[in-house]
Amino acid sequence: MGNQMFQYAAAQSLASELNCSLVADLRFYDIPSARERFRLTEAFNLSIIPATPNDLKAIFGFRSSVFFIRVMTKLNASFAFPSSFYFEKQFGHDTGIYNLTPPIYLYGYWQSEKYFARETESLVNAFSFRLPQNERFFRFSNSIQNSESIAVHIRRGDYITDKRSERIFNILSPDFYKSAVKLFQARKNNCKFFIFSDDIGWVKQNCFFPSNSTFVEFDDSVSASVDMYLFSKCKHAIISNSTFSWWGAWLNRSAEKIVVAPKLWFSPGSRLSCVDLIPASWIRI
Repeated sequence: MGNQMFQYAAAQSLASELNCSLVADLRFYDIPSARERFRLTEAFNLSIIPATPNDLKAIFGFRSSVFFIRVMTKLNASFAFPSSFYFEKQFGHDTGIYNLTPPIYLYGYWQSEKYFARETESLVNAFSFRLPQNERFFRFSNSIQNSESIAVHIRRGDYITDKRSERIFNILSPDFYKSAVKLFQARKNNCKFFIFSDDIGWVKQNCFFPSNSTFVEFDDSVSASVDMYLFSKCKHAIISNSTFSWWGAWLNRSAEKIVVAPKLWFSPGSRLSCVDLIPASWIRI
């Protein structure tokens, strides 16, 4: 979901800059091999207009299949695409998009606040969560609101089980979290840590947080976006190297917030840089 939020935010900001409409090519989520589903309209009160066959034909002509796009981009075969197709050239703030004129097809991750800094207010409004109405949710929400709440995110999932992800992303050690906890305890009184994770059972078994910490967990009927909402309502945050917790911290618009992020987002062997990913006001350790 975090990746999709970056894509939407960058594209919507560019569309506003160019005074044109935004449509989304959602076919990638319909193919049998899709690893994800489109989550934005599930999570938010957000209207997304799907691209029509005519929209795609205006960009590609007749060579607009998902298979063709994926193969050519993996081969970095820019010659195979029309000039209106813009492939993200680097992982960072790619300023080339500001030289484009519509119609444009954006393909990439676009993971930098710099793409959408001018649209902050409209994006906060766009990412208006669909929320449950149950006692457990309200209990977590009230506890977060009435304490010196620090959100903590521990990402495991595919970072542990998928070899490709393991090669790309740095696996954060307990030392990162211990250092971040000490930083908050030195700066704030009566800290209360709220733990969010896609593997909450593992975190409980390997707990390295104060005894008064709260583990935020719901049953499978509650969307993961509810975690992001509650994360964003905490007064401060310790994020993992995950776009999910990045957005949870970013959507907290308090001027007083402290956000701690890992210095090593990617594995040293991946050659990817997070220099444009972490906002300057966040602390990296």
